Amino acid sequence: MLFYITNKLQQKFRIHVLTVFPPANVDYFWWYTNLSLANWVQYILTNRAVSLYVVVLEEQSITDGADYLGALWPVLEKHLTRNRLQAIYERHISPNRNNVLFVKTIDPSVLESMNNMVNIITPWVEWIDPDMALFQIRAEMNMYPFKMIDH
Repeated sequence: MLFYITNKLQQKFRIHVLTVFPPANVDYFWWYTNLSLANWVQYILTNRAVSLYVVVLEEQSITDGADYLGALWPVLEKHLTRNRLQAIYERHISPNRNNVLFVKTIDPSVLESMNNMVNIITPWVEWIDPDMALFQIRAEMNMYPFKMIDH
């Protein structure tokens, strides 16, 4: 189910350049209402950071994302390096291995809020990344969504 949710999220995003993370036990309602501004600032500060959001709805009974994220990284690394994206992985993704957010929420509208935030920062990605490396990642992940590399 996690890979299904991640795949749906990936289809909505079309790009993976997001990096803001709430601390443990944070007031998620406040955090989500400020998601767009927070990501805008965090993206500018981290400069070219690449990361993933993994959103899991409360009813999925997921208690901790550590095991899932631990399993996701080797699969993602193998997938990108197998598809001749080793340099992109080493330059953009590997340095940001900790920039992964595991969100647990009861509010499905969070996905819509995050999608809106992606639309806000996309022009910055186009400006900051003239070599189009991030867009190569986007194309690759859209071509081979996570549900197809869950093995």
